[in-house]
Amino acid sequence: MIAATKQNLSTETVTIPVSEIEEIFKQIAETLQNVAKNEYQFINSCKEFFQFEEPKKVQFNEAGDCGYIVPIKNSIKQFLNKPDAINLLITNKNETISSTKRDTDLLLTYCDGVAASSNKLLHKNKSSFLLQLYSDDISVTNPLGPKKDEKNCLCFII
Repeated sequence: MIAATKQNLSTETVTIPVSEIEEIFKQIAETLQNVAKNEYQFINSCKEFFQFEEPKKVQFNEAGDCGYIVPIKNSIKQFLNKPDAINLLITNKNETISSTKRDTDLLLTYCDGVAASSNKLLHKNKSSFLLQLYSDDISVTNPLGPKKDEKNCLCFII
């Protein structure tokens, strides 16, 4: 049994049998296994339900060097169409503004820096959201092997 205390006007203890929790986890595992029996079915389900777009291969030269472009525009659109996404973004932006007003030495976002304060477009559209891209190289081979620096992947994170 797992006991949880729920605090409202009065304090009550709710007891949930471990067997019920195990049953819930079992149902979750079965659902995931049914959706993703193999990679092909998983990708098709992602396309159907989340409008997933596969990375596009870009050939750099005749030697076979290539890269992949992962489209993010549709992913951002899907995120912004979630019911609470806009409200959460506005709440976060307001909290960040409050924090930086209390402590002027804090730089919590791009908006707190000199580049943003001198950006005319941001002054004109005070309620706009900025997308901040972060990039980093990751090595995709065994770091101990002789080809440790040969294959790198550049990743962008929003």
